[in-house]
Amino acid sequence: MAMSHGRLSIYDNDFYLTQTHPQTLTNRGVTDRQRTAREMMHIFIQCPRLIVAIRHALHDPSNLAAPLSAVSIAENLWVLTQRVHFFKFIEASTTKDTTYAIDESIADVLMHGVRFSTAQDMVIITRYWLLQVMLCGTIDTIYRRFPTEYACSLLPDLETLRRTDIGAAVQLGRTVRSLGTSPSPLTVVRMHGPLSGSIGAWHREIRHLNSHCSTFNLIDTERLFAAERMKKWLVQTCDIIMKSLNISPVDESAWLEALDSMAGEEIPDWIPTRVSFGTEDGDMVMKLEYSERTANGDLCLHSGETTRVFSVREPAKFGPQHLRDWVRGVGGPNTS
Repeated sequence: MAMSHGRLSIYDNDFYLTQTHPQTLTNRGVTDRQRTAREMMHIFIQCPRLIVAIRHALHDPSNLAAPLSAVSIAENLWVLTQRVHFFKFIEASTTKDTTYAIDESIADVLMHGVRFSTAQDMVIITRYWLLQVMLCGTIDTIYRRFPTEYACSLLPDLETLRRTDIGAAVQLGRTVRSLGTSPSPLTVVRMHGPLSGSIGAWHREIRHLNSHCSTFNLIDTERLFAAERMKKWLVQTCDIIMKSLNISPVDESAWLEALDSMAGEEIPDWIPTRVSFGTEDGDMVMKLEYSERTANGDLCLHSGETTRVFSVREPAKFGPQHLRDWVRGVGGPNTS
């Protein structure tokens, strides 16, 4: 939530950062599984800080130190995600799986599935792959927005960044191949977040390749075609999951806007500053809070008030695309 709302994590403080620091965990009696999970938490806690730093640098071009601050945070987080411990844990906890077939349209990309030793390992490892995708997204924003600072940094070269981003997204796609025809509802719910997040990796690959279309070769053409197919398949897969849970599917363009914002780009006008749930007249309602930074000064949300709160009934049927259209003056939700 912190990443999409443009604020620091509530866990971004000395206590949690110290308790999850890799050096602190080395001398404690923790299992490999616990150590891996806590080290990831150490990185996840700081991702919103990186996004805030990137956005601050974009909003204040005159502040020459702002991009350097974002680069410094990104360098530290990149090093932490590349620790050998993560790769050893994944290698020890996963195996290749070819039990189930996969959609022919992406079979050449997801040539095999991946099976986990335990359900707990699946949770931890898919979170790690999601972490890689999210961090690569923010670093990609630095690369595109601050090329001079990036060139002088210790951040990975573009090909390494692309390979890491796509590699993690492929692994998340492979988990679907190994779910079988009747996965448990809990497994389906657990996989939706990482899968929907991995769409960002293919979105960035498409954007990058299209920006270099004047120098295309056969390999680049094949990469672009594969990325387009994977993005389409993931969107369809996530929609199927949402429908199975009786939740409104997410519009692709709205989700891509949200993914870009979680990589440090401008926060879309339709994303509220705070979301909470409650009840009214016995019905569940979703409360959307908008502050002054939202809606690009849209008068329908700004009438001299600092904050406005809207309650949406039947939130399961209310997707980001509905919220976006409503904020921009097209239709309206079932609100109170």
